[in-house]
Amino acid sequence: MGSAIPSMGRARRRAAVLTSAVGALVLGAGGITSAHAAPLIGTTTLWVATTGSDSNPCTKSQPCARMQFAVDNAPVGSIIKVKAGTYNQTVNITKPLTLSGAGVGKTIIDGSNIDTEAMGYFGVISVENNAGAGGHINIHGMTVENAFITQAEYDDFASPTDVIVYNDNNAGDTVTISQMSLLAVQNSNTFAGVGFDTFNDAANVSFTHSSVSGTFQGALLEGGGIGGHVTVGNVNFNHLINCSATACGSVFPAEGLFVLSDQPGTAVDTINSNKFLAYAGFGIAADAGYAGGNCSGSNGPCTGNVTLTANYNAFALGACASSSDSCAAIFMHAKPGNELSAQIKGNTGTVHHPDGLIVEAADTGVYNVTEINNHIHFA
Repeated sequence: MGSAIPSMGRARRRAAVLTSAVGALVLGAGGITSAHAAPLIGTTTLWVATTGSDSNPCTKSQPCARMQFAVDNAPVGSIIKVKAGTYNQTVNITKPLTLSGAGVGKTIIDGSNIDTEAMGYFGVISVENNAGAGGHINIHGMTVENAFITQAEYDDFASPTDVIVYNDNNAGDTVTISQMSLLAVQNSNTFAGVGFDTFNDAANVSFTHSSVSGTFQGALLEGGGIGGHVTVGNVNFNHLINCSATACGSVFPAEGLFVLSDQPGTAVDTINSNKFLAYAGFGIAADAGYAGGNCSGSNGPCTGNVTLTANYNAFALGACASSSDSCAAIFMHAKPGNELSAQIKGNTGTVHHPDGLIVEAADTGVYNVTEINNHIHFA
């Protein structure tokens, strides 16, 4: 058993999401444009290019300019191909479809100076399919960077985020995000940034075969009380950064993957075959229940249970700044009145003193943890 650490992460207070501008008008980086300026011709493959125009029919030879325009006009089940280039855009996906880039480092989605929360969604790429039919949502083959928020939004417990699956209450959805490179957010010295975020989804979500670097939290799996299962596999979390004193009040160590169960119910997460490398901080951390952020004071603590599978992950982590940080390769915390169940199997690698290896924090929550054949050592 280890000592309890300060509350990690930033549990968010999400205001009721504004009605997204789908249909009549679309608000994008370039202003307001008619979403029906160019009626589509019935194709199920739409194209977006840096040389395109939203007066085009989104064909390969006459591509659109904006991903949001293509999404808003695409029939359910469409494939939207985003050609190579750098796009200072964001997009909210509100129906089953595929968003396909030309590959990591080729299609670059740059969220610089675009306030998505003002447009009613969160993240440079957002998935939020609540109103329509369930189905498959696939996102792959892109680099995402420079997520942006305002200071007021950050003060209200939002964080700049590269890719988010937010409060997707459609249990018929499966969301697959793969072959992505998620990079630093805009103004990372001022705001604690997140690479990949899920929040209280009924949809089943997977994030695989990707990399995250330059953010404070590599992945934040938050909420989780309404039934969705989150899988993270074959993701390389590397060169993450500490949360600065400006952003967090004091310097706080980087978090590779943080399971934050702060909604009634049970977060079910499978975290297998990932790598946590080349930074000083936490590898995998899980909190059953939460008392930080918006879950403090009169709003908290928040309740929530965790069922965690964390197998065959590899760690090569540096030491946190001081022993009071209590970092670890795998850190689990069950707060009073909450339960954390976990299988921790076949994990390998190294950490540096004063960090821990596999730690169950001392508290009065219930732990049901099985550890099998783990080989994590002090370097």
